[in-house]
Amino acid sequence: ADMERSAAEHRQDSPTRAKDATHLDGSMANEDREDSGICSLQDSVDQDEQSVRALRLETFSDNVISCTFENCRRNSASRRHRLLHLAIIHEKPALAHQIVSSTSNTSLLEKQNLLQQTPLHLAAAVGDVALVRALAEAGVPLDVPDLRGDTPLHVACRCSRRAGDVLRALALPTRPQQFQRALGTLNYRGLTCLHLSVLLAKRDVMDCVLELGADINAQELSSGRSALHLAVEAGDAMMAAALLRRGADPNARTRADCTPLHVAAGRGDARLAAVLVRHGADVEQENWEHETPAELALNWSEMKSVLCFDRR
Repeated sequence: ADMERSAAEHRQDSPTRAKDATHLDGSMANEDREDSGICSLQDSVDQDEQSVRALRLETFSDNVISCTFENCRRNSASRRHRLLHLAIIHEKPALAHQIVSSTSNTSLLEKQNLLQQTPLHLAAAVGDVALVRALAEAGVPLDVPDLRGDTPLHVACRCSRRAGDVLRALALPTRPQQFQRALGTLNYRGLTCLHLSVLLAKRDVMDCVLELGADINAQELSSGRSALHLAVEAGDAMMAAALLRRGADPNARTRADCTPLHVAAGRGDARLAAVLVRHGADVEQENWEHETPAELALNWSEMKSVLCFDRR
């Protein structure tokens, strides 16, 4: 009797479920709801009770990967790409690789979530080198910006535990032009991967992006500072010295015609000023206000011995 009553309640509830699912599908289409977070997971639960066992976070473990994948095969492309995002986020590489290897339509591998991240952004963020390589080889674009303008390369520099390996995996020999374009892309803060690595004080990442062909004197967007300017502003003498050894221009100018030495002199940083002078920085170079680093150094007693030693 209890089973019959439960079945009757289920039949009465079915039209409502179908109506709710239809409404939800329409809302997602209208709002382009392609996120892969908790909200979209709940959407999946509401639409298909059969997927709950496979997709619910607390049961998202290795022993359900195969049945989840089979369920994913039968589901819509929209839900399939969301599952790929989830598999990457929750670091289930076997499932992620299954989805990628079985997907012939590259556009499904390029789908973005609410943060405008593609699966390649997410794979780069978690440092899954093999998946990064698989997605890149499948033709997923390297220069797609996310919500803050970061390409997968920016994300690798910012987040990845294996940034160097991820960047090398993205540098496919079959797509050199696209990689170089992505390497020089500015995010919405106007920064390239090189600028980002300097600001984050990631020396190994800086070395890697330069080895891969980044322009060492590229200017950021806001005021035209080079990576060397940024290192000097941060007071990072080791980073500045490394950039100079790799060929950074010690007399590179911002839009206000300030060189890195102007920055060091204005901040009274004698140590950085000495590093720059040793690598050929011009103490008499004028900025747009006709100020030289040597003149700026007059405000700092420690700087006089570095920049004003020979003004006779």
